[in-house]
Amino acid sequence: MFSELKYAVRSLAKTPWLTAVVIITLAVGIGANTTVFSWVRGVLLNPLHGVADGQRLVSLEQSSPGGIPNNNSSYPDFRDFRDSSHSLAGVLAYQFAALSLGEESQAERVWGQFVSGNFFDVLGVRPVAGRFFQADEQQEAPGKYPVAVISVRFWRRHFHSDPQIIGKTIRVNRQQLTVIGVAPTEFLGTVTGLSFDLWVPLAMDPFLNEAPDWFENRGDRRGLRLLARLRPGVSLPEARTEIRTIARRLAQSYPRTNEGIGATLAPMDQSSQGIQSLIGRMLETLLGAGAILLLIVCANVANLMLVRATTRQKEFSIRLALGATRRRVIGQLLLESLLLAGLSGLAGVLLARQMTSWLRFFIPAEHLPLALDFGFGGFAIRPGPGAADDSQRPPQRFEWARRDR
Repeated sequence: MFSELKYAVRSLAKTPWLTAVVIITLAVGIGANTTVFSWVRGVLLNPLHGVADGQRLVSLEQSSPGGIPNNNSSYPDFRDFRDSSHSLAGVLAYQFAALSLGEESQAERVWGQFVSGNFFDVLGVRPVAGRFFQADEQQEAPGKYPVAVISVRFWRRHFHSDPQIIGKTIRVNRQQLTVIGVAPTEFLGTVTGLSFDLWVPLAMDPFLNEAPDWFENRGDRRGLRLLARLRPGVSLPEARTEIRTIARRLAQSYPRTNEGIGATLAPMDQSSQGIQSLIGRMLETLLGAGAILLLIVCANVANLMLVRATTRQKEFSIRLALGATRRRVIGQLLLESLLLAGLSGLAGVLLARQMTSWLRFFIPAEHLPLALDFGFGGFAIRPGPGAADDSQRPPQRFEWARRDR
């Protein structure tokens, strides 16, 4: 076997240009398809990292009068969906914002999520240190529980992975918050493509941002995003029917604020929240284009190998005349093809490692904590140099714009 491998290497070395063209051609096709599939897997197939049974998580999205989706909800609406639904194991609410960390003279911008008390319970996330929100901290009591959960990245960056982190305080928007837990490394938050460092009870939003509280305001404050978890054995169409029924009931009960507002459930890959709403259709197109590219590459390589085999007819005739069996000659050709395929695959993977980060060129410029993890060790897209100057501005809210799909 080793002698046959040496012969295959010598045979390929006799035609270096053709061998190089075959390897490069296949590497481009393999690398392009591997890259696009990594993007699709990270954005569409596995949009939320670090959550339990992510396939059963769905986006609960409300629509404005006229059927225009806006994905914004009020806290009373969230409470009604959470308490009235029997097909959902849980419904959570959140919004995200830029926050000021530290004293005003040396403030640093960090990104956090204001979340309902059941946020981590519905997601099935477990802390690596400390705890998450307890039952009493999940009450609708504005400002009563100034606590926060931090990310591992925040823990390392600001506290150098101090094992005594639990119980320490941080100053956020001029208010003191007590650290009660650390979220796992793989958990970035609930917006695909963004990475958050703080999770604070929604009840603290009025104090940190000097805004009206959420709890009884059904009409004016509709800035919450909702996610839900399907109960085991419940299909998405069944749950969607129930949610639409609840939305119609709310429209009848509260015509001043809810008339014409509908609701539906969407799989996470079709959600209007996150990077998939911006580039999901583009990724689907690239996946199809990659398949066509691979077919073209295979056809071109097949033609090149056929030309090479034609030029070797004299060699094959001599080998057969000297006693070699047809099976041995065919096996030698297969070994050469496998060697070419192996070298091309290795080059394609190395190329894909470089191409994976090219997704940043398809994303509109944003002053947001972009972070994308696509399998080759992951990579993070952080705000560029221009964002550093912008960090001195007062914290403000951002909403991820949705494109019509």
